[in-house]
Amino acid sequence: MRFYDKQFALDYEQRLAAESYPGNLLDLVAQGLDGARHVIDVGAGTGFFAIPLALRGHFIEAIEPSPHMLDILKGKLDAETAVRVRIHQSTWEDWSGERGDALICLHSIYPMPDIEAAIAKMIRYADRRILLVRSDEGSRNLSAILREKTGKGRSPVPFFEGVERSLQSLGVEYAVRPVEQRRISTFADSRGEALYYCRYLGLPEDRVEDVRMLIEEQAVRHGNTYRFEGVYHDLMVVF
Repeated sequence: MRFYDKQFALDYEQRLAAESYPGNLLDLVAQGLDGARHVIDVGAGTGFFAIPLALRGHFIEAIEPSPHMLDILKGKLDAETAVRVRIHQSTWEDWSGERGDALICLHSIYPMPDIEAAIAKMIRYADRRILLVRSDEGSRNLSAILREKTGKGRSPVPFFEGVERSLQSLGVEYAVRPVEQRRISTFADSRGEALYYCRYLGLPEDRVEDVRMLIEEQAVRHGNTYRFEGVYHDLMVVF
């Protein structure tokens, strides 16, 4: 599945919204932004943080390269949030604008080609910065399980190690906090779930039935619906 595809944006929005994302992550991030009026949101996606933070009184610079993600974000804005969210279709590397009181980059640093340069720019643009980076240790979710069982497994990517090396190279003090999130997926159409995961994992459609059976093995059935509780571990880096 390609990041800039419209289907990717639709799947991203629909699935995370159904799992009540961002859940407890929103309060954790909001605590770190206490007192910050002007917040830069790097990789704002469809607005899962930008919009609720705007509702809490922050002014948000929403930076996002995908036009399809931004179309969804714009559709969520109302009279109150539209005046507090300024949208920029851009990568972080290409963006330029006003300096903020704080900056967030939540699961958005992964595609950046030069992490140290990206972090150095964050330091220039805000006094307070919050990164959220995936930690595979202890996580249990359907995508990881299906990767393993279908042979689409990937080697762990040391995102945090890259961030840590960059911060140390730049001589920046930082604090790291482990964060756990539990997200519940509920669905009636197991074949529809299998089609999604085939798209997400890059599996051919002739694997749909195999994936459907694997999903049904992992999920708990209640009448006509299935339920799966995923566990996600992240590292929150504040610097």
